[in-house]
Amino acid sequence: MNTFPTGGFITIIIIVVAVLGAWYWMATKTSSPMTLAQAVAVAQGSECSVKGTLLGTGTYNQNSETWWLDFIPKSNYVVSGCNPACVVYTASSSAEINWRCTGLVQP
Repeated sequence: MNTFPTGGFITIIIIVVAVLGAWYWMATKTSSPMTLAQAVAVAQGSECSVKGTLLGTGTYNQNSETWWLDFIPKSNYVVSGCNPACVVYTASSSAEINWRCTGLVQP
C-alpha cells in the first residue's frame, strides 16, 4: 500500500498555490501606497481646501499613482465648462486642483 500522494493530489496543491500567488500579486499590485483618508488629509493642507470643499470620496489611479478626490469649488472659483478634482500625488504627498475643463474657449 502506497501512502505517498498521488498525481491528482499534487496537481490540486499546485493549483491552490498558483491561485494564492496570483491573488497575492494582484492585491499588492493594485493597492495604493496611501489610503483615501491619508489622501484627504494631504488635500486638506493644500489649495484644494482653500478654493473649495472636499467631499471625502475619490478614486485611486494606479497608473499615475494619484488620488482623484471629489471637489466642489467655492463660488468665487467656479470656472464655466470645468469639472474640477483635487489630485493628490502619493509620491510627493502634495495636492493640486485639476480643473478638467472641456470645450473651446473663445478669445
